[in-house]
Amino acid sequence: MARLAKFILLSLLSLARTYASAIGEPVLDGHTGAPTLVGHNAERVLFNLQVSKDHPLSLPDSLTPPYILEIRAKSNKPWAINWGKSQLLVQWQHSAKGTDYDQLSIQARYNDEIISFPTDAKKDDLPISLWVKVDSIITIAAGYDTLSEPVTVGNRTPRGNPFFISTWGKVDVEELRITFLDEPEKLVTTGLSREDVMERLAATSDPIERLWVYFDRENDPDRVRLGGKYTLATLANVDGGYDIIYMDGAEIQADKWQPGMLKGKLTPTSFTGRYNLMWIDAVMQPMDSQWEGQAEVNLANGILTLYFPLISAQLRFNSN
Repeated sequence: MARLAKFILLSLLSLARTYASAIGEPVLDGHTGAPTLVGHNAERVLFNLQVSKDHPLSLPDSLTPPYILEIRAKSNKPWAINWGKSQLLVQWQHSAKGTDYDQLSIQARYNDEIISFPTDAKKDDLPISLWVKVDSIITIAAGYDTLSEPVTVGNRTPRGNPFFISTWGKVDVEELRITFLDEPEKLVTTGLSREDVMERLAATSDPIERLWVYFDRENDPDRVRLGGKYTLATLANVDGGYDIIYMDGAEIQADKWQPGMLKGKLTPTSFTGRYNLMWIDAVMQPMDSQWEGQAEVNLANGILTLYFPLISAQLRFNSN
């Protein structure tokens, strides 16, 4: 625990723009019980995971750089962080014979570039901590008790989906922490005002473009709590689906949510009135495809239903 605390402290001290305004307990928007926990408004944390050749670990596809990955893991085989076709391959190796052979170095390959640097870890020191900053370049550090000096690898921002961790053997991940380095508000800003949204709705002939007012919910309060009794708008987007726009009603971080901000996206499926749902939670972080969110628009009854099956929750909104 002391090593992990030191690792996290060193990482945070190296960043002037990490955010640590805790919210107490996770929320649905704010969510708990599923693969990811929200620790505060700028982090996602996962614990006690196993990655193998046949079972890679999927990560949120919608992450936007800059962000930091902190991984504390045990593995005796190479493993990789993948962004679509881009890959950061990580491998531990002994120092050259004739020196301290028990000392471990790390070799990292990002696409075609390879770097190698020493760490304070010995051959029996497990788990090892890996720190990766993802921005216009990748910066990497590693260690057991103390992180090495950060070094850079690659000269372009890794982008692309799917985003996952893979291995040729087995990786026991004790903790994986994602720290977002940009203000969450930037992720949800659309440039729309309340007046802009209302003008769009007044001029539309699309029956799905309308206002939706919170109606009711079904959820387990031990697993999830509501971020607010929202008023939302749905507006057609250039992708053939609909943007869910926040209008009113936030209770969690009410001072940050402004009318016109993005609250989610609806992507059409092959079933009429059914959509895949990307929902943005109360702390302005996306609940993407790994959450298997679904939405149903029932125009006859004027009901929009949002389903979150992995946390046994649903929200309903009324437009009548």
